[in-house]
Amino acid sequence: MRILARSKILTHPSLAEGFGIVIAEAYAMGKPVITHKAPYAMELVAETGAGIMVNILNEREYAEAIIQLLTDKNLHNKLSQRALNIAPKFSLESMINGYVKVYQEAMLA
Repeated sequence: MRILARSKILTHPSLAEGFGIVIAEAYAMGKPVITHKAPYAMELVAETGAGIMVNILNEREYAEAIIQLLTDKNLHNKLSQRALNIAPKFSLESMINGYVKVYQEAMLA
């Protein structure tokens, strides 16, 4: 967490994840992310607009995304603000409330 706190961005080149908890942690710190174009990143990155999805197997595309986020201050600030705004959606309290709601709906069905 200390390293992430000192970092400007998070690169998350995983090809597959169940849920990228480190992405949610980065958002809580206002860090934009770069992820692979993979299903796990759809909700966390594509839908939130708080990061960039690339084909990490394409080294040039991956490197250009990193350079862009490190050099384009306006883009970095925009994605960083989005990360901070979306972070509460991924909080422990929010997830617990979501589970409780699903169970309550299932019991009423």
